[in-house]
Amino acid sequence: LTFIPLSTMCLSSIPNHLINEASGLYSLMRVLGSSAGISIIITYFTRQTQASWNELGGFINPYNENLTQYLQALNLNPTDPLAMQILGKELSIYSQMQGMIDSYFLITFCFIVMLPLIFLFERRKIKNQPVVTLD
Repeated sequence: LTFIPLSTMCLSSIPNHLINEASGLYSLMRVLGSSAGISIIITYFTRQTQASWNELGGFINPYNENLTQYLQALNLNPTDPLAMQILGKELSIYSQMQGMIDSYFLITFCFIVMLPLIFLFERRKIKNQPVVTLD
């Protein structure tokens, strides 16, 4: 939804004899920007997942009554190796979910911050050019 209108706005002011070079440069910048953005988001996701893992993992201890009740419903006790596997998997799922939520929040925040930049684009009027037909 954004690449076509953005490329149209960027390339509309370029003279026709330079459009190929401008299009190539625009594509290069778009690919480099996308790669950098993906790298930033993946790094942020990984860090937030690790932070959530550490935060949520602090609640896993034998003195947590909710944990004991959860494991009793599964007929397990906190010292059982199977209980640790189940808790590790649940912890992984919830920490990755929290990392994903935080990453989408960052993407949304960046989008909202950049939204006013639309008003900096110059509005150009499209000139009516005659259509050349080959008969």
